[in-house]
Amino acid sequence: MRFIKYNRCTTNYKIQEYLNSELDNVYLSPDSIHICFNKKGRIEIVNENEKIVLHSSHIGFFYNPSHKGRLRIVSGYDYKLIVISIKIEYLQEKLYKSQFLLKDHLREIIFNTKYQLVLSGLRELDERDKQWLTNLNLLENMTQEALLMFSDSVIMQFLAYNLFKPLTLSEDLFCEKIKKQESERIIKTKAYINNFYSEKFNLNRLATQIGCSSSYLSRLFSKEAGMSIKNYLTMVRVREARRKILSGDFNVTEAAFDSGYNSLSHFSKAFKEEFGYLPSHLKVCN
Repeated sequence: MRFIKYNRCTTNYKIQEYLNSELDNVYLSPDSIHICFNKKGRIEIVNENEKIVLHSSHIGFFYNPSHKGRLRIVSGYDYKLIVISIKIEYLQEKLYKSQFLLKDHLREIIFNTKYQLVLSGLRELDERDKQWLTNLNLLENMTQEALLMFSDSVIMQFLAYNLFKPLTLSEDLFCEKIKKQESERIIKTKAYINNFYSEKFNLNRLATQIGCSSSYLSRLFSKEAGMSIKNYLTMVRVREARRKILSGDFNVTEAAFDSGYNSLSHFSKAFKEEFGYLPSHLKVCN
């Protein structure tokens, strides 16, 4: 029996491959969800009251909180079964906030509280499963350091593919609507700052005009623009001040105050951080 086990504080799982008669009377741990890939043979999952058959080239998700379930081969030969066991507490903690985005049968198995053998997601292996199993075979030829990194990514890839519902057309359109709305808010925020940079800035007033909370707008802008609203405002102010100085119509002090600054020292500091030299050197440098 080939056996790979990997545990750390953020993830808990093990991967086992059983061959031929090694499966007889192998028990399912009650603290884990078990994903069984039956590559060959006929496998039975049984407890006191239930018997479930897992045919060749099929996959099933199992959870057995009653301590009474076990995997057992009842007929045939040349078996190949891969079992991935993932701690149920880890999945519950990880997926609690997004549980209603999970496939219904998998949400049931992960968050089920009944004391019985739970079966979910029994189906034939598809091409994506087969490719994933091919990737899993790479674990056998890796160093320990590479194994620790790659095995984690392989398990997470499988879960991401299999746990969540696909987007429906309406959900897809809703996501597109949200993205469009977010993009419009960024455009409006930049336009507001570009037009009113010389005035005293008020984030709450800006957020009200954009149509959202100030905290949400700040997070959204930083995520999409790659800088904070404050940094964007500073950038616009010093660039506009530089343009005014270069025009010859403003001296440094006039340009600073006309661009929204109340302190010449603050303006000079911001200007140097943006351009690498003081505004008083502007005409010399240019």
